Amino acid sequence: PNHSTEAFKHLSEVQLHSTAWREKASLAPRRRRRAVMSMAMMRAKVDADSRQSEEKKVQEKRRNTLVLCMRYLQDQGYINSVQQIEQETNVSLARIDTADNVDLPSIITEYEDFYEMRFGRKPKLTRKVANDGGKDIDRKVSLPKLPPEANGVPPCLPSHYTEG
Repeated sequence: PNHSTEAFKHLSEVQLHSTAWREKASLAPRRRRRAVMSMAMMRAKVDADSRQSEEKKVQEKRRNTLVLCMRYLQDQGYINSVQQIEQETNVSLARIDTADNVDLPSIITEYEDFYEMRFGRKPKLTRKVANDGGKDIDRKVSLPKLPPEANGVPPCLPSHYTEG
């Protein structure tokens, strides 16, 4: 009777171990699948965060450009234009403004200096548009013409700016 009880215990332990091993073995692929899925999910999350960060940078750059232009227009007396831009874009100079040491003419001057240093000539920032009756300009809005000054420099540009 002792042998059969021991055999039964041994058989039970063997069955228990083999059953536990089978359960663990069946869990291993599940865990691997979860790990692979979680790695893929983590990669997708990182990619989504990266895209969202890039979109945020693009939006911030657009807003900063608008603010620089609005500040410049306001400084030149185009108050109605600034108000119209504020209405259309929901960006207001009352809420956000340029930093004290930044303005559009200084940015253009710095860019011109950099371009001239790098390429040995001034950059061409504007171009004349041929007035072909049926040809559409790819710009949706054109600013009004500014009256020229005696030296050919519009009054809205700094005095140190010269065409050329």
